[in-house]
Amino acid sequence: MSATDTTIDTTMPDHMVYFRLAQMKGALKLESAGMKVRQSPLRPKLAAEFGLTPRAPYEKFIAAIQAKMDEVIAARAAAAS
Repeated sequence: MSATDTTIDTTMPDHMVYFRLAQMKGALKLESAGMKVRQSPLRPKLAAEFGLTPRAPYEKFIAAIQAKMDEVIAARAAAAS
């Protein structure tokens, strides 16, 4: 795979988890900027998963998702070594 290849390999479960988290983070950033989504708002759906209240600021949700992404990266690095 070359450095310019932009394909995402999601064959491993941790890759799928990371991709889902990145997708949620991007959607929350768009929603916080005022973009409407086709579905209902994300914060109430994610509140139970991340232990936050549905009305918590977007920044708290984004920080929680980033922490989980860092956790997935650390687990992948630990498994590789």
